[in-house]
Amino acid sequence: MPVVLEALYLEELGEKDLLRGWVTEAIQNGRVFEGYSGNYYVHRKYGEAEIYACIVRDTERKENVFERFDIQVSGCCVWKVRLSGVGLKNDTKDDMTRLSMVNGIGGGFTVVDILNADVLPSYLEDDEIQMQVVAYAVDVYYYADDDAYSEAGQVLENSKASELNGKKIQMGMGTVLPTGFLNGHMIREDEDFTPDDDADEYVVVTGIVKTAYAKPVKFNDNILAKFIVVTIETSFGDLDIVHSPSMVSEEEFELIRPGAIIQAVAILSGDVAIYEYENGFVKDEKNDVAALRYAFMKGNAGRLSRILADDVIYESVNSMKTIKGKDNVISHIDYIHSETKIDYISFLATINNSEKEERCFVLAEDNEDNLTAVVRIQIGEEGMIKKIMVTDVFDVELRIDPRPQYDTILPEGE
Repeated sequence: MPVVLEALYLEELGEKDLLRGWVTEAIQNGRVFEGYSGNYYVHRKYGEAEIYACIVRDTERKENVFERFDIQVSGCCVWKVRLSGVGLKNDTKDDMTRLSMVNGIGGGFTVVDILNADVLPSYLEDDEIQMQVVAYAVDVYYYADDDAYSEAGQVLENSKASELNGKKIQMGMGTVLPTGFLNGHMIREDEDFTPDDDADEYVVVTGIVKTAYAKPVKFNDNILAKFIVVTIETSFGDLDIVHSPSMVSEEEFELIRPGAIIQAVAILSGDVAIYEYENGFVKDEKNDVAALRYAFMKGNAGRLSRILADDVIYESVNSMKTIKGKDNVISHIDYIHSETKIDYISFLATINNSEKEERCFVLAEDNEDNLTAVVRIQIGEEGMIKKIMVTDVFDVELRIDPRPQYDTILPEGE
């Protein structure tokens, strides 16, 4: 949060009760949506800054409690990416945000702090998501043109992400390099190496300025601050870089214009509560199947509580016993996940029925070719799952979703 407040020129709010009052007003007057965890999220816009507050249910005291908040700058830069299988230390720190490695559809990888992650049904490798992305700058430099950038050989000096493997580097245009992660996890030559995940969230972004604007933060019709938003083109799509005017010198301030080059160490924030998830998690066949698959693979089946009917039925070809009732089904799925010794692999798939196509997922044991079961659902009113069926893979005609292929995009180096 200090990084965001500094980028928005709002550091003083963090030192006063103004910030508490701002968040309280958002909670009282914002729109509300829900996540799979059962938490509520309150959203309210203030000029070009948007507050999201997380409200959790205290079951012991039977009351709603404010947990935390985050800020997202409004924008139109939406990336379509796929989640990576690389696990990060803070990957599951809470339900509201999720620090994640993502792969670009056209190649490349970077690290993003996913905001409002609780509205997503699944966080498995290759899950495709769309998010409105902002880069909050920690350090930022401007150059008049490509020649000035090349001649300067400027390196951002005040961050752990300023070097790569101990060497100074000069990035190509449009790169979003996760130098914090790479520095913390790349094996170095000729030295003892211990992985360090303290700087995983830092990236270095470099690009040509397409547009540049000063945008306001408003509260009760008063302008609290104005910050700079610069848009560049990257390998993932357009990206808004946000920083305060105080982060640049007077000379550099004159360079904040289209055609100039910007380079920044930043933290990426990607809001996924957009499009179909703008009003919270979605109950339909596609999302229900994805959420169930995630529970089978990762456990934490309690996330299914909001999409399972109270009288849900679970049937499996591997058991003569039928399990009935939401709580019993949740406990059974968690038990299977924790107790099974089989290394399961899963694939989303479509069953070609004569009447309509049906989404499902397929389980394989130990290797991708050893398909053993198909997991299907029946949904009732409002998209609630009323029946889960684990059937033999040979009983249906399947079309398994193809796995994506990626081209790695690396920065130009010296």
